[in-house]
Parts: sequence; C-alpha cells; structure tokens
Amino acid sequence: FLVDLMNKYPDMKIELSSHTDSQGKDTYNENLSQRRADSAKKWVVSKGISPDRIVPKGYGEQMILNGCT
Repeated sequence: FLVDLMNKYPDMKIELSSHTDSQGKDTYNENLSQRRADSAKKWVVSKGISPDRIVPKGYGEQMILNGCT
C-alpha cells in the first residue's frame, strides 16, 4: 500500500516511524525501533522509492501505543 501511495504521489515525503513495548532497557528499545525503521525504509527503497523521500525514526518506548507501560 505504501509503495503504491508514494508512486501515486511522487512529491510525497514521509516519516517512517517504529515503536517498541516497555519491556527491556530504554536504550535497547530505542536502538531496536531505529533498526526496524531503517529496515522498513530499506524495503521501500528496494521497491523503487527514492531514499530521500523517507525519514526513518525509531521512538522506542517514548510513544507507547498499546498501553503496556
């Protein structure tokens, strides 16, 4: 879906964010979420999207989405 959307709107730039739960150490989770975001960017780029259109951002535990604090 994302690749199709970005192909449809070639001027679109995005922040590709990733999160973790609250288990583990803060630093580990920050690094893990950044690796996830970087990996997702790599996949999107492999589908032909220019890398300068994607900003990968790992949030770790900073923005818990599932209420597991």
